[in-house]
Amino acid sequence: MRTQKRFQKATIVLGFICIASALLLVYSKHLNRQYFAALQAENKVEERLQEEWGQLLLERSTLTAQTRVERLAREKLGMGFPDKQKIIEVPE
Repeated sequence: MRTQKRFQKATIVLGFICIASALLLVYSKHLNRQYFAALQAENKVEERLQEEWGQLLLERSTLTAQTRVERLAREKLGMGFPDKQKIIEVPE
C-alpha cells in the first residue's frame, strides 16, 4: 500500500514535470520566432544602410572630383592659375 502511494506521487510529479517541460518548449519556440523576426528586420536595415553607404561614397567621389573642384573654383570663386610673372619661389 505504501509503495503504491509513492508510485502515485511519483507519477503525479513526473506528469507535472512533463507538462512544465512542454510549456517551456512552446515558450522557447515562441521566443525563437520573435528573435528570428527581429533578426530579419535588422538584416533589412543593414541592407538599406549598406545601399545608402554605397550611394554616399559615389556622391562623395563625384563631388570631390578634381575637374569639378577646378570648375567651381573658376566659376564661383573667380580663381585660376597665376601667370608665370606672379609666381614667387620660396627658397628652402
